[in-house]
Amino acid sequence: MGMNQGGELNPSIRASDADRERVVEMLRRNTAEGRISADEFDERMTAAYNAKTMGALAELTTDLPVDLAEHAQRQKELAKKAKPGKPMYRQAREQVSGLASLGVVLTVIWVISGAGYFWPAWPLGIIGALMVASLIDAWGKR
Repeated sequence: MGMNQGGELNPSIRASDADRERVVEMLRRNTAEGRISADEFDERMTAAYNAKTMGALAELTTDLPVDLAEHAQRQKELAKKAKPGKPMYRQAREQVSGLASLGVVLTVIWVISGAGYFWPAWPLGIIGALMVASLIDAWGKR
């Protein structure tokens, strides 16, 4: 949709067919719920299909309530499209790098404490297993 950087609707942005259809569907729901009459629906529907800008479409629904759940879902979908996640290789590289850094720190502590039984294997093994599980989970969501 035609949003500016502040998240506000830019009324001069040209409306798409999908934008018009969303408004008509919203008008249909509000007609079915008794908020607008059938005659008013016909007038607004005609105006929606003739609207050239987002501002003209917005004027048709300013007196109607917003379905907040639907709005939140739409915003979440737009955010996913706008900000794709990190590439899989970058996620894996960051996690392996973190695990390696932790391994170095724990090994230094092990050496300073007098060596002996290599106890860093336990935390590194557990964290490594969790890392692999999170990467598998991320891979499955793609």
